[in-house]
Amino acid sequence: MNIITVRVDTANIGKLIAQLSAKSQEAVNETAATIQSRASQMAPKDTTSLAESIYVNNGEQSDYAARTGRARNVNRDVIILEEIRPEFSITLFGSSDQGYSAVVGVAAAHGVYQEYGTRFMGPQPFLTPSVEPMRDVFVNTMSHIAD
Repeated sequence: MNIITVRVDTANIGKLIAQLSAKSQEAVNETAATIQSRASQMAPKDTTSLAESIYVNNGEQSDYAARTGRARNVNRDVIILEEIRPEFSITLFGSSDQGYSAVVGVAAAHGVYQEYGTRFMGPQPFLTPSVEPMRDVFVNTMSHIAD
């Protein structure tokens, strides 16, 4: 009878998990930054306060104060919404319920009217078209995170 012995070296599993976590967080942050950049470029620019008010908060860092400050600098009358209204969120939940997320938000109150329109004006979407192309990119990035 032949005996086959298999030994699994688990010494580096903790390191691998840490690398996967770091790569996952990096992918979430990069995707959020790309969405923010695209949305800022696509936002209607009557005063540029809308484009300037688009912020990212990943739970550890936020550029909300800087972005709303810039929005107020170009339009002192802009109405600023409170930070975090997660209309668009990119989230990865691991098996330990530890999640990575980044919120791309619009602080200028008139952003919702530009995105969806009103009875007096048609929509001028800037956030949704910034998110949609990133969906497949994000899924592809995450599917190769362990490569």
